[in-house]
Amino acid sequence: MHKTKRLKESMKIFVKVEARGYDARYIQTYKDYLIAKNRGLLDKVTIWHDFGKNRIVDGGVQQLIDLMLGSNVLYPSHCQNGTGNAAVTAGDIDLQTPLTPRVAVNYKYRSGLSLKIDTFFDKNTENGTWAESAIFTALTGVTMLCRRLYTSTFVKSTANTATVIWTWTFAPQ
Repeated sequence: MHKTKRLKESMKIFVKVEARGYDARYIQTYKDYLIAKNRGLLDKVTIWHDFGKNRIVDGGVQQLIDLMLGSNVLYPSHCQNGTGNAAVTAGDIDLQTPLTPRVAVNYKYRSGLSLKIDTFFDKNTENGTWAESAIFTALTGVTMLCRRLYTSTFVKSTANTATVIWTWTFAPQ
């Protein structure tokens, strides 16, 4: 008699967001950001820092499933911030009060079991009070994958630049 062992297979996806604001005199471009990061200088030039979990919304889960099925080829390509402060819910499809325009992601890369998505905001982009952030599959319309409320607001102006870094970690259980 053979015993059959039932394996439980599951996976968790953790998405964290790290946002930083910089004095535009020191960090003017994405390349400047990379140089400061590689030299360990980010903390010295950061004027605002927010880090924490966010929520993958229902549309984001559906998009991941469609990508795995090959029935959709849209991927995380644009980031946007907004001034809204309504609680994040699974059914969210957009930011509460988006600043425009959405910004194209600068760099996507894999690190172990994590996907990293970097977006740089120059001094002329999305100026206003940042209270929320989201990642989307295109410049306009389409699917919002996840949304986060910042723990503290950031007043983005022509005097500063910023980065929003999304880290998606896939953790087999």
